[in-house]
Amino acid sequence: MMELQRPAALLTAVILMVVCSTAEMAGVRLVDGDGHCSGMPQVLYEGNWSIVDSVLFDYRNAMVVCRELNCGNAVNVTFRENVRKEDINDTFLSITCEGKESAFSQCKQRDQDPLDRINNIIHSTDAICSDSVRLVDGAGLCSGRLEVKSHQSWTSVCETGFDQQDAEVVCRELGCGTPLTLQGALFGEGKHPFGTKDFQCKGTENRLLTCSTSEREEHTCALGKAVGLTCSEPDDVKLVGGSSRCAGTVKVFHTGEWRSVTAVQWSIKEAAVVCRQLDCGSAVVASRRSSSGPSPWSVQIECEGSESALRECRSYYNQHDWYRAEVICSDSVRLVDGAGLCSGRVEVKPHQSWTSVCETGFDQQDAEVVCRELGCGSPLTLQGALFGEGKHPFGTKEFQCRGTEDHLLKCSTSEREEHTCALGKAVGLTCSDSVRLVDGDGLCSGRLEVKTHQSWTSVCETGFDQQDAEVVCRELGCGTPLTLQGALFGEGKHPFGTKDFQCNGTENRLLNCSTSDREEQNCTRGKAVGLTCQYVKLVDGSSRCAGTVMLYDKKWRTVEGNAWSMKDAAVVCRQLDCGSAVAVTSQYLEMATYEDNVQIFCSGSESGLKECAFYDVPWSLSSAGVICSGQQEATTAAVQKEK
Repeated sequence: MMELQRPAALLTAVILMVVCSTAEMAGVRLVDGDGHCSGMPQVLYEGNWSIVDSVLFDYRNAMVVCRELNCGNAVNVTFRENVRKEDINDTFLSITCEGKESAFSQCKQRDQDPLDRINNIIHSTDAICSDSVRLVDGAGLCSGRLEVKSHQSWTSVCETGFDQQDAEVVCRELGCGTPLTLQGALFGEGKHPFGTKDFQCKGTENRLLTCSTSEREEHTCALGKAVGLTCSEPDDVKLVGGSSRCAGTVKVFHTGEWRSVTAVQWSIKEAAVVCRQLDCGSAVVASRRSSSGPSPWSVQIECEGSESALRECRSYYNQHDWYRAEVICSDSVRLVDGAGLCSGRVEVKPHQSWTSVCETGFDQQDAEVVCRELGCGSPLTLQGALFGEGKHPFGTKEFQCRGTEDHLLKCSTSEREEHTCALGKAVGLTCSDSVRLVDGDGLCSGRLEVKTHQSWTSVCETGFDQQDAEVVCRELGCGTPLTLQGALFGEGKHPFGTKDFQCNGTENRLLNCSTSDREEQNCTRGKAVGLTCQYVKLVDGSSRCAGTVMLYDKKWRTVEGNAWSMKDAAVVCRQLDCGSAVAVTSQYLEMATYEDNVQIFCSGSESGLKECAFYDVPWSLSSAGVICSGQQEATTAAVQKEK
């Protein structure tokens, strides 16, 4: 991770010279607190106790300090002002930790010496550790296996006799929210022995060790009974001024007041953590808004995107803030356990609880709405259990979207006939993320739009050629280009991008292609790229309107012929502009693998096969074919382009 720099505004108050440190830190302590596990951090440096710069000291640093001092988990980091120069040695250290170090001396260090401080006043922080309670081996600060320290030794806690009231106290003591999950061995068994006490908390205590206890009848604990606990994240983040609690300007509660988050280096990664912490689905937009004036002591945050809460991210103070961070979350829909924001297992929150979605009854139109709602382009892959089964129950509704809705929960629904879902049927979805075709007849035709820097732009036909079109069709899983023409699907509402793409035709994503600045920043009316891709074709027939059906899905695949019907054939003929279906045919094959065959089920009214339900089949004895009337004039198969 790049080393963070002191905000430029602070240089007006502190004049310093930064030199690489050759000396090592020999120890760390917390002073002026309620005990040895809370207070202002100081490090033993060149034989003197030196203060730690507040600007770069965050939860990650505090986690390492608490770990080294055997003080449990980091609970809070607060800002301390008016530290007198005479209270400390002149050396003033800037230290940044990743959070996984076992000792503070392993963190990155810069020493700042000499110092010139206005009014001899500097700023530091207080770190507060949990001291006697910690959660370990979890996904964040608020989840893990519970361990308790008594007589300077850590012990595991047996699930027997540990109840909801006890869990409430632990979550409160750790600065987290309320208990969400309490289960034995959820985070493993651990290496420490079990304690001999049962806790009997009322639920109102501030510390677990102030609760009443009793001797456990059995001094051993059965395998699989080490308490695992997940608490909700603390209420230290909120979004204000938006259309809902899941959209608006980001505020964090720090040092007793709500502070703005500066938009410096604010990105979709930080927004994703905000949405996750607020249980607001996926991040759709990360933006910034200019403020009416500078806000003193805002917070600058940098995340990797996988953190459970903002406090786990790198953070530091910013003295003046002219731009404030904003977020729009999806609220009720998210994709989880995928490779990015636009792929994963579909989960829906209809009534404050997340549910998985069963693949049965979830079709292409439903997927279009999800991808649109998440700002993720068009659906590429829709498959059960592609991203695992998940831990949430399945919802009882089937969605019946038309494909044009902006939100999945605005679609019509019906009760599922079966309230259970077979193993391997949790919907997995991958959206195109940065490329989409809009206002066309289906997923594979429309006006081309590209997303860069979280904003969609139209593409000018000038400089967009066959190789570029091949990459777009490939990226969308739509086969090969059929028609390329300016304004074929209207002009659109988005501005034109300033780049020309220079693809060689073999790339998998349009944004992987080389680009150059367009000579003209404007695009002539009627030049917004319209593109139709061909992902269905008929081969080995007497004409282009008869033959064996081939469907492009990462490669050209045959369609299983056993369940092939006139409804399916009607869609193929309509899609190829070949009139109506006259007959269905099948060709017997040797046994094929699932990699080569797909089974299609259409209602007959779809504009293309990708709107039908389709499944991989493990084997097939026949391939589907069709004979169309061919009475309608066929569109030109070659890509047409008007310059």
